Amino acid sequence: MKVFNDNTSLPKYLKNHSRVMELVLIAFWCVIFPMISAVCCTLGGQRPIFKSLSYVAYREDHMPIILFYGFLFLAGFILAMKMCLDAGQYSKQLRILFLGLSFISAAILTAGISVPWLEVEGELAEKYDRLRQIHNTVAMVGFIMFFVTEALFFLTTLYRNPKQGMISVGMLAYVLISSLFMIKDANLKGIIERPYPVSSIAQIHVFCSLGFTMTIQYFLMRLMPNNRIAVSETA
Repeated sequence: MKVFNDNTSLPKYLKNHSRVMELVLIAFWCVIFPMISAVCCTLGGQRPIFKSLSYVAYREDHMPIILFYGFLFLAGFILAMKMCLDAGQYSKQLRILFLGLSFISAAILTAGISVPWLEVEGELAEKYDRLRQIHNTVAMVGFIMFFVTEALFFLTTLYRNPKQGMISVGMLAYVLISSLFMIKDANLKGIIERPYPVSSIAQIHVFCSLGFTMTIQYFLMRLMPNNRIAVSETA
């Protein structure tokens, strides 16, 4: 499988409208998405650390907003991934691979979120308890898949340019360590009898970290040369 294109020219949208696309990418991941994340956290009466986004969607009846938020994340992640792949001169096979993994991650996360997360009493209590467990497990797999997709992509930069690769490894370490810290310290703060497995604070941190590091990666692709393409080809 080829890793990079023989043709080093950029796609038309990056060649002719690179400044516009870069401004869109920066504005989305550094301003728009964090602001919408903050709004989603503060919906309803409970403090953000005491509830998950699933709680906001199902218990506080804000499912349309949470679905819109999830769609925004997917759109922003796909945009950043495509711009990185195109700017980095990646082959068609790898573009299909990483974009495909992104959509698979989104499908898994969507499937998990679609399972009802409700607490009921009486005869249906056990059934909905199982549904909550399925919801939590499948959604967590979706979160992990997004990180794995980004990690695999970032590791390819070690082959493209070792210096860029070291920066990429550092960013992956930041996402992983900070996310684990948030999951440990910003979770299990809900109702004592049924603590929520993931707080909204930890969830939006993971989403924003993935998008922010993908944005940085795009600019690394533009600024750092592809050492696997001969100088004569790039001239």
